[in-house]
Amino acid sequence: MEAALKNSAAIVATEQIRDRIKQTEADIAMLKRDTTLVDSVRSLPEGGFTIMSFDDKKINATLSSVKEYDSLQLALPEKERDGFFVRAVERQNIHLREKYKGDSKASMKAITNKFIHLFPQMLFVSLPLFALLLQAMYARRRQFYYVNHIIYSIHLYCAIFIIILSGLWLHSIVKGITHEVHDWIGTVFTLAGFFYLYKSMRNFYGQRRAKTILKYILLLFAALLIMVLLFTVFFLFSAFAV
Repeated sequence: MEAALKNSAAIVATEQIRDRIKQTEADIAMLKRDTTLVDSVRSLPEGGFTIMSFDDKKINATLSSVKEYDSLQLALPEKERDGFFVRAVERQNIHLREKYKGDSKASMKAITNKFIHLFPQMLFVSLPLFALLLQAMYARRRQFYYVNHIIYSIHLYCAIFIIILSGLWLHSIVKGITHEVHDWIGTVFTLAGFFYLYKSMRNFYGQRRAKTILKYILLLFAALLIMVLLFTVFFLFSAFAV
């Protein structure tokens, strides 16, 4: 009974693939005759936000539901089926396309809103990682323990937040008076934040200017890599949580 079901599913899936290939070939022939008929193409996949895709043949992009994808995977030989990670990504892509009717803007808006709600957690996770970077850079300074770097990181985060909020507050006041956007305010407060990081490192760790500048540059580069990694992880988590 199970073998019969698999065979029937394979036949249906094969027929669907053949129909899509025929439609694609017909669309290509039509466009060769007249390129202005691009709006009449029927084989193009529906729109929609895509997390990432491992579907080289673009077959999954034409599926309308997760159930269709599962049926198609079941019809394939076990060796040709998608792995756990690829299957999870492709199922979520189809789920988003199905849930938001192929509307990329609606999908992206939902994911962005979810990410915004997770942003404080991302900063919370980044703090001990930032302190770990400091621990590695100042490993030879025996008087500083990991807890010292944690305390400094908390102080630094609070100071940076105050600088950012001050810049936004000043910009809103100036904009309310002049009714114009003043980008220079953001630039000034951004530079102030970078300068504060340098001065706080020099004052807290007490090293010479040259060493502090070198470690400052390394810290910025390493922190950027960590934030990009965390941003990617939390964005993917947001995409799977919608």
